[in-house]
Amino acid sequence: MPRDHRFNDGKVSPERRLWGGTIDTSDHPSETAGLYKLDDNNLELVESGYENANGKAWSADGTIMYYADTARSTIWQYDYDPQSGKLSGKREFVTVDNGNPDGLCADDRKRVYAAISGGARIDVFEPDGQRIAVVALPVPNPKSCTFAPG
Repeated sequence: MPRDHRFNDGKVSPERRLWGGTIDTSDHPSETAGLYKLDDNNLELVESGYENANGKAWSADGTIMYYADTARSTIWQYDYDPQSGKLSGKREFVTVDNGNPDGLCADDRKRVYAAISGGARIDVFEPDGQRIAVVALPVPNPKSCTFAPG
């Protein structure tokens, strides 16, 4: 991992692989941070070219992975192979306005929830990327979201 980088966000995939993103903490961040996967004691750089590789979430069936590229205000979507842990078909899911996507989660209705740092809210997106709800929060920089049993 490059100097002035640290792990920033991690999440376990449905089949129990640990995925983590790094952040460039230098005074002048560059696009040298990356998305990593820990699989059976093997840490692998999956993708680089980020300032802040952040939140992750998976569809209920485990075949789609979502990933927040905070500095670019973008959430990417990938085809995900649960068996191998491989990503393919990278495409833009959404670009967020008025803030930056940070932590992510997804529900069993295929909706994606994004904590919007600098936006004081959680945005809720349909599988096609349409924002269908905004949950206002009393904090300016929410960092993550999750579901808890009721």
